Amino acid sequence: MLVPRFPSVFRTTRHQRFEYKPIYYDEEKELQEQRKKQLNGERVVGAHRNLKFKPTGAASLRSSNIRIFIIVVLLSALAAYIITY
Repeated sequence: MLVPRFPSVFRTTRHQRFEYKPIYYDEEKELQEQRKKQLNGERVVGAHRNLKFKPTGAASLRSSNIRIFIIVVLLSALAAYIITY
């Protein structure tokens, strides 16, 4: 069951998930390839590689949030100025 979410002025990014399940995995072949790489002097990372996703929208989201905050502050200051005079 999903938890109801309240509307928010600022967006929050969600974590990206990556799950890869190979259809066929040959462990012996994988070990042979690792041994070949070691003999050739290449760096062996391991059987599993860590895949990292770089959030592309985080910087643009942060800048848009700052822009909205500045606009709200300016409009509030303008409204206070108009009300007092």
